[in-house]
Amino acid sequence: MDSPIERIVPMYPCSKDQDKYNWIIKVLSMYRLTLGQPNQEELLRSLDNANIPKEQLQKQLQELFFNLSPFFRNRK
Repeated sequence: MDSPIERIVPMYPCSKDQDKYNWIIKVLSMYRLTLGQPNQEELLRSLDNANIPKEQLQKQLQELFFNLSPFFRNRK
């Protein structure tokens, strides 16, 4: 059985490391989303912290996704 990967990041008091770490986690989540392999916990946490109304968030996410199915291909 595979054990989960654990991330340990030391944080120093009164440093900017926490802000940088939060930014890196957000960028990592978006990077994984573009590859189609997001870490769901980090992605949901990032979207939840965005403070965007649910309807607006759903609309923005639909604009980001694209369907590669030939059935929905736009014909010109």
